[in-house]
Amino acid sequence: MNNKNSEGNNSEKDLLISRWNELKPEEVLSEAFHEIRDPIYLITGFISILKDTNPSPDEITRIVNSLFDHVIHSKNIVDSVYAYINTRQG
Repeated sequence: MNNKNSEGNNSEKDLLISRWNELKPEEVLSEAFHEIRDPIYLITGFISILKDTNPSPDEITRIVNSLFDHVIHSKNIVDSVYAYINTRQG
């Protein structure tokens, strides 16, 4: 599984906030929605596979690991948006 530690999550967040500070707020929102939308489509596809097929245990493990990675990435994007808003307000 490709789990990121909290330091990696903070690095990703810092990188996004740094990039977003150069953009207009509406561009930040558009980019953040795009970053979240893609994992949601992937997650939906993986869930469909689990629901509609009979995957092997190895396939299930790969799917669950990938789902976890995509959920963590989406969470990091949402956390980054909140951090971006806080830096702009404070």
